[in-house]
Parts: sequence; structure tokens; C-alpha cells
Amino acid sequence: MSLDEGIAEGNATISYVPYRTLNTFGDSGTIGTIVKFDDYEELLWTASKEGRISSYCGPYLSRYTTFSTLYDAELKDMCVTDPGILTLTSCGLNLHKRGGGLLYATGLSSPGVFSSCLAVSAATTCYPNGSIVIAGKHGSARKLNLERPDYIENLQIADIDTVFLRGSERYLCFASSGGDISIVDLRSNQARHHRAIPDSMILCDVDVYDYSLFMCVHGVDSIDNILPSYSLSVYDLRVCKATSPINTCLAPSLVRFMPKSFGQYCVAVDMEGRFQFINSFASAEVCEEVHRLGNFAAAPVSIDFSSSANSFVIGDAAGLVHIFSRGNPSSHPQWNSHSRPCAVPELLYHNIGHTASAHYRSDGPSAGTSHPLLRSQINSQSWPTTSTAGLESPQKSVALEVAEGRPVGLPKDSPVPFTPTNGCKADTVSMGRSRSRMPQISWREFNSSNLPALEPELPSSYCNGILQALYNIGPLAAIFQNHHCYNEFCLSCELGFLFHMMNVAGSEEPCQASNLYRVIRSMDSAVHRGLVISEVDDLSGTMPQILLQQWIQFVLEHTHKELMHDGYYASQDSSISRLASVRVLDTITHTCGHISQEQRTLFTLPLRYFGAQNHRGQDLHYILRNTLNECSEWVLHCDTCGFENVACFTRNVTSLPEIFVFNFRLDNENNATAMKQTLANWTIQQLIKKKAESSPLTLKDVKACRYGAQCNRMDCLFLHPRDIEAECSKSDPPTFIPTSLWMNIGSDGKTEVVNTRPLGRQKWTEYEVAAVTYIARCKEKGDSQSFVSAIKVRNRSGGADPWHFFDDLIITPVSQREALHFDLNSRIPCTVFYARADVQKRWPTTVDNPITRDIFLRYCEQSIPPGHHEPSSIIPIQETECFGPSDVVALDAEFVSLSDGEVEFHADGTKSIIKPSMMSLGRVTVVRGHGVLAGTPFMDEYVVARDKIVDHLTEFSGIQPGDLCADFSSKRLQTLKSVYVRLRYLVDQGVRFIGHGLNNDFRVINIKVPKDQIIDTVQLFRLPDQRLISLRFLAWYFLGSHIQIHSHDSIEDAQSALYLYQKYEALTKDSSKSDGSTFVKVLTQMYEIGRSLQWKIPVPES
Repeated sequence: MSLDEGIAEGNATISYVPYRTLNTFGDSGTIGTIVKFDDYEELLWTASKEGRISSYCGPYLSRYTTFSTLYDAELKDMCVTDPGILTLTSCGLNLHKRGGGLLYATGLSSPGVFSSCLAVSAATTCYPNGSIVIAGKHGSARKLNLERPDYIENLQIADIDTVFLRGSERYLCFASSGGDISIVDLRSNQARHHRAIPDSMILCDVDVYDYSLFMCVHGVDSIDNILPSYSLSVYDLRVCKATSPINTCLAPSLVRFMPKSFGQYCVAVDMEGRFQFINSFASAEVCEEVHRLGNFAAAPVSIDFSSSANSFVIGDAAGLVHIFSRGNPSSHPQWNSHSRPCAVPELLYHNIGHTASAHYRSDGPSAGTSHPLLRSQINSQSWPTTSTAGLESPQKSVALEVAEGRPVGLPKDSPVPFTPTNGCKADTVSMGRSRSRMPQISWREFNSSNLPALEPELPSSYCNGILQALYNIGPLAAIFQNHHCYNEFCLSCELGFLFHMMNVAGSEEPCQASNLYRVIRSMDSAVHRGLVISEVDDLSGTMPQILLQQWIQFVLEHTHKELMHDGYYASQDSSISRLASVRVLDTITHTCGHISQEQRTLFTLPLRYFGAQNHRGQDLHYILRNTLNECSEWVLHCDTCGFENVACFTRNVTSLPEIFVFNFRLDNENNATAMKQTLANWTIQQLIKKKAESSPLTLKDVKACRYGAQCNRMDCLFLHPRDIEAECSKSDPPTFIPTSLWMNIGSDGKTEVVNTRPLGRQKWTEYEVAAVTYIARCKEKGDSQSFVSAIKVRNRSGGADPWHFFDDLIITPVSQREALHFDLNSRIPCTVFYARADVQKRWPTTVDNPITRDIFLRYCEQSIPPGHHEPSSIIPIQETECFGPSDVVALDAEFVSLSDGEVEFHADGTKSIIKPSMMSLGRVTVVRGHGVLAGTPFMDEYVVARDKIVDHLTEFSGIQPGDLCADFSSKRLQTLKSVYVRLRYLVDQGVRFIGHGLNNDFRVINIKVPKDQIIDTVQLFRLPDQRLISLRFLAWYFLGSHIQIHSHDSIEDAQSALYLYQKYEALTKDSSKSDGSTFVKVLTQMYEIGRSLQWKIPVPES
């Protein structure tokens, strides 16, 4: 009998058919082994042991949310409740909103012992609505209620290691794998302990229905081999005795009952992917209906039914989720009979200092705020290491991944030039636009400066503004440019390569950071933080503030780890931590007298707003003072006394950095409200000061006019609403962000922060604002958004140039006031950089090229895999062979496609590139152009593929599938970094490059070559305003050789370009002896012959 023939239930028939199979590993990068249906919304939840939780919405199973557990803790179990998703982790019990936000985190005295959690469905006196039960090893069991998560009650059960926790309307059952069970009556809360199976058996799974416990039991022989049992064991919970087993046609390892309204049927699943539906009352019958998973890949590990019983789901150990539905497979099942609509998901942002990660006192001074260290219960002896120096596993902060077609994105507007003026006109570049249209616009129209711009084509180009900020902070840029290592995926190296490229390019043409983003895509920590954007339009489904703030924190933390062993620094220190990290001492003092302290290294500091709005007239410096001297109260668990009590948290800065990085954290609604109130109070105070200057009243006497807007006195000395409106609408308002700060660590350990030059400033450290990143919005464009940065650009001598706005290709000089002004509507600040006023003198800003001849030769000797490639025609670099400005080499590169492009065709026959294809270097050949070895290659490298290749473009590249795979290729494989460094060395030595279409080659390689070092044969053999000629035609016409007959060969192409250049020199030399028209006549004749042949080369006779 097939699955779709159904199960008889009285006179009714219930039929299930395969509906959909999801690959959780392909969606989230981790294997989802826990599956749960949501009883409140049309959602299906999957979770992995690593703590990655995903949800799929509705019958189409489009991605709804993806987030990680708090502190990336190992996930033990999860259950779906009305408020959200309850996760039991190795750190405690956390409740997340369905959008991913953390509602609260409840700690446990020994969180590692707990392994199971259950939301109690029956409402009794002992277990009211919202009750949660957790259990684990050594008889550990706790009960709490979602309405009071800080109150945890111990449950008295037998001393067993609970692995399975199940419940019905009357009983809770705690079971160990050895068969020991503890039964708790939900009405009386009394517990009983029994042995349900013999000692020679093991328990694989259990479920409770009415008054019976159904168990999947297998035997174990003397050498621990599993002996499968083809039955379900049944245990009566009322009399605590075993009853007759239910025979099955398979050896069940999982069992789950359908919802009670659908009778006494359950589904049993075995380890081989087979399952059958069983009538629990037919104990003497053997059901013959056995079905098998269609895409069976690994043993099933979890199973669940929807509350409507319209669907059930099986998750296997390979991350496949098999969904079955009742009735027609083309129909759309409904998980619940009465579901509430799914809200637009919010972004999970639980990184250090960005989420309320503790159940705080509502009456405490920090009520409503968040804290980087604190959960509802913190082990005072074992501090969390999130965002500290030397962290081995960086804290994940997983961005929300929104399914395609979900109407939560920002509008996709066409690009509009950015003109930095006050108000909405300054913020007209749409973040959600198709940025790939930008190359069709002349970027020089928007960059009148002499500064390098960054292209916005790549998906992860949202961080271009932060890259510009790092580049313009001299010491930071010098650290990266002076660094080199042999790690293939070194972020510090790629930043140095990018900054060097920006130095070379200047304002001549924009640069792109494709190699940098390629390295970031390879880093799991960046993927887990949600920093890797697959498509440009994916930005519409994220919170831009979080992306920017997370990106700068990730870059500083990761480069610190890379540079810890670089040079003479100690293992726990680096040039990045010395320059841009804050050393703090965090202290927790419990009311019982126990004190815990920890030294921490922070690379970014989230601002603390609470209390700042109550101090009128204070600008950002007061918020910074609160941040550096944080003091708050929390209800925490103390390991010393074993009780929860009020604890005081204090933070003291132990050393001031050279560079401060502060995150505004305005993605949090409470923070945004506090900032708005603080900004309004500050604006009013500025107006009061201005009024006092022009009136006989003293500053304290200036107050609001009693008549308000009704006052018509022209000489009124008091404050009116129209005065405030006029002040706020000024084109040159005062700036809330102070241009200079002075800081000093006092004898009491507190950090003083002032915004005016103090007396006796020898002990004070002066800081100047260096850059601010913003999210710019324009309501006239449908709330379109863009990432912009205001940066104080410094020239090489250390003097300050005017401030500039950076918006990808658009760079505009602005005044200091305009650069620092924001209003939380059209311009929202994300990150502010403060640098010491004398940082350029204290830290070196000179760059010594780290790529030497020794490094060049070392890369020349490497290959992947060594000793397995085909014989090559290259002649290695000789010891006496050197390269300099007088040398020439011929280069040809072949590429593969990583993604398909999108082209829009118009009615008039023209076309627009909606999304360009993403290309990657596949092969590069460099041929000597001088000396006795002229024409011989010294580089012919296939670049090992690290990304998925969509198309090898074999017809044009000559690269066959498998040529770039390190496991199978017989070619001479090299890493992209190895090829890049060697080409960079040749460029730095002043070598001139000969090739055909070199600008495109260098663009994809992502290297900048000065124009005077490029000799492009496509331009040498071209008449003005005429078509470009192919290399194949030029080789046939001038050299008499047939190339690219069957496929492209980069050695052949590079040699042809070299010989064409030699031919060009000969022709122009002869032309110079005459009147200079000989070469032009040759080209004219070539064009005439080409047109007559329609540019098709005659087939060679051989």
C-alpha cells in the first residue's frame, strides 16, 4: 500500500503525500537536526546543534528568519511558545522573538547538565499557562513560567540522566536512555520512579499518549551490538506496569503521536528512513503499510506533527527536512487551524553590548538597557569572552535572511547624484537600487576631488564607507600596507593590497574590493555575523546600522588575531590592539559580598544612553562619559552563595587607545528615543545660550515665554516655539558631535570626558573626530537609503584637508558642520571614529613595500598540488634575471564565471546591464619580452577555485571543468594571492605589460597598473572612432599565424601580443623615416580587408 492510499480512521481516511524537502545545510551552512512546527503561526522551525535556528513561512516554505543562540552556545533543545522560541543551550535558557530578537536570557546554576525542555500544554494549579520544564543529568529538573522567568523552581525527581522529556494532559515523563523513568502528576506535582525496560535494553525514543508511555526499545548484546526490536513497548502510567507491545514491520527508533483530536494514531520511523502509521489500540495486529523517505540521506533524528495534523515533518542527520501533507500534493497545507499572521521579522542583533541579554530589574538604574556581560545568571568565576582580545571563536551575530519575494525590502530606485546639502536632498542615493547600473554613468561627474573612489557593483560594497575611513586614518592604513604573510585568506593582507591600489589609482579611476570581499566570503565568522551579502538587493532585508557596526567590529577583531604573532608583539597583543582597542576592568559586586573582575579588550564601544537625556545641554561627550564609566544594577546568580541577588556592574578604563570607535546603536528603539530626546534638549539649550547673549537676561533667567506661540511682542526676550523651529531649520546648525574631546583617567579609576580645553591639560589626552558613518534616507524617494561616510581627509604631510562625504563613486567636499550634522530622520549616525590629535606623530604612517624579490621568488616555487601537475613549458626565473622599468612582459589572463549576469533589452534595440556577471581569474600567463629568453613564459598558473563556478567559459578561456579543482586537476595550480603578489611585484618594479584588452584583465584580477606601464595591442592597431580588432584577426593579418582555432590558450595569446608589439615597433619605425603616414595606411588597408571578409579569418589549408 502506498503512502497516498491513506490510513483508515473509522470511516474517514487520512492520507499523507510527500510535499517538500528542505536542505538546511545549503540554506544556513549548518545541519538542522531539530524540527518543530509552530502552533501559533504558519512557521516551520529547524535548529542545529551549533545553535543556528531557521524558520520557514507558510506552504511555500520561504525563508522567514535565521539567527543564532546567545553567545553561540551549543543548542541542547528548543520548544515553540506563544511569545517566541525557547532555546536550551549550554549557557542557559533563552527566549527569542520569532524575528530573532532576544526577549530575555535566564541563566542556570549548572547549565551544562540540562539537555531537554518542554512547554507544558496542560494548565493546572501546579503548572499554569506558560509553564516550562527542563531536565538533564543527575536528576536535575527545573520549572519556570514565561511570565516570571527569573523565578526558577526545583522539581524533585529520581536521580536519573534525563534524555527524553515528554508530557500529556495528566503526566510528565522523564526518561533516561537506560530505561529509568520518573513520572510527575501534573495535578498533584508528585513524582514516582520506575524501571520501564529490562537492563539489557536501551531506549531510543518515547512519547506519551493519554495514560500510556510508548517506547522505541532495542536490545544490546554482550559486545554492545544493537539488536533491533520490531515492536513498540507500552507502559501504563497509572499502574506503572508494562502492557502488550505493538508489533511493527520495522525497528522503530522514533515515535510521535498525531494530535489527540485525530485519534490514537502514531508514526514510527526507523534508522533506514522507513516509517509507518500505527493504530495504538491494535496491539495484536501488524500494520503492513511501510513507506520510505524519497530523498533518504542519513538516519532520521527528529519528527513532529503540525497542530492541524495536515502535515508532519522528519529531519535527518544530513540536514534534510522531509515534509508530508495530507491530500493532493499540489494543495497548500495549513499548519494550524487558526494561525495568527506572521509579523515582518526583525533582525537578530545579539552581539556584545547590542542586546538586552539579561532579565534586569525594572526599577534599577539601568532598566531597559542592555549589557555585554550579563545574563539572568552569570557564572561569576567564568566570564564570557565575547569581543575580547584573543577570542578563538568570534561571536556570531547572524543577520536576518529574508526569503525571495517577501515584501519587506526597501524600494529599488535609480541612482541619483549625491549632493550634500541640509535636508532630504543630501540623501538621494538608494541603498536598494541595482548598483550595477552605475558604470553606465560617468563617475567623474560625481568625484571632483583628488581622492580614490570605490565601486559599488559588488554585493558587499555596503562597507565602502568604512573602508574609506580606515584608509584615511594614516596609522591604520600603514599597518595593513606594511603587512604581508603567506596565509591565503588573510584579511590584513587584502586590506593592504586594497589601500595600495587606492594609492596607485588616486582620482584617475575608481577601485573595487573584489579580492577583499572574496576573502571575507571564505570566513565562517563573517558569514555567521551576517556580513556576507549574496546579492546587492539583499541589503533591503537587513538593518543597515547593524551591518556597518558589525563590519567594523569584525575587521578590527579579526585583523588583531592575524597580527598577534606579526613582528615583535606578544602573543596576546598586536599593532591593531595597541592602536584601536580599549582596555577595561569590568567588576561585578554581589550583595552577598562576592566580587568578580575581568580585564577585557574592546575594539568598539556601544554607546549607553540611559540618563543622558535628563542632562539638558549636554552633547555627545556626556554619553561617551556614561559609556566609559558604566555603572548598572542587575539581578544575577552568585556561585558563591548560590542565590540570585542584586549585583552592581561597574566598568573602569585602564588605558586610553590611540583611536576610539563608538557605535551609536540606534537600531534599538529605546536608544533611538533616548538620543532623540537628548538631541532635542541640546538644541533647546543652544538656543537658550544664544538668547542670553543678545538679551539683558542671564543664562538661568532665559526660559519659555508664558504666551508661547501667541506672543506678538517683537522685543520679547523669552523663548518661543518659532525660535526653536528656526534654529532647527538653519542650514548651518551647531553640531551635536563635538569636534574635539579631552579625556583623562582619574585617581578613582573613572574616565573624565570634556568637550572644552581643560586647564592643566598636560594630563589630558586630546582626541579629534576623524570619521562618521551614516545611513542617509530620503522620503521623497520612498525612504530609499544609502551608506555614506563623512571623513576628515589628511594629506601626507599631516595637515587636514576639507571634510568629504563618501558615497561609493560620489565624493564631495563639505564643511565640518555639515559633515557632523544629523537629525535622525534623513541622516542616522552609525559609527564615529575619534583619533588622538597627535596620532600621526606617535605612530608611523610611512609605507615600506613588503613585497620583495625573495617573496616573489618564493611564490614562483609554489604550486598546488605539488608534483602532480602536467609538464609545463615555463622556464623559471633565473638568479641573474631582474625586472625594472626598462623591461617588458606580455600577459594574458583567462576567466571563469561565478554568477550569471542579467541584461534588460529595450524596445529600441538597446540593452542595459541590470546585474553584471561576476568573474574570477582562472589562468594567467606572463611571457618575457626581452633578452635571450624573450617569448618564453615564466608564469603559467591555473588559479585554484575557492568559489562555486557557474560557467568555465571553455570556448573563450580554454579552461575545462576540473582544471581548477585542487583534488582532481593535473594543472599547475596556484592560489589567487600567489598570482596577485607576483603581478604586484612586477608592477611595483615598473615593468611594462603588453597584452590585448589589458584593462579588463587587470580589472578582474583587481590590481591597478599605471597607464604608462600598459601597452595594449587593441589600442595600438586601431584607427580613431573605428571598431576594436580581435587578437585572432591581428595575428592572422600581421603575423600570418592562426590562433584560437579550437580554444584559447593563454601562452599562445600572450606570445601573439608580444609579437604584435614587436611588429608595431617595426612599422612605426619605418613610418617615422617617411612622412609618418605609412602606419596609418597599413591600418586603413587592414580595416578595408577586414570589412571585406566581415572580419572572418579564412580557414587555413592545413
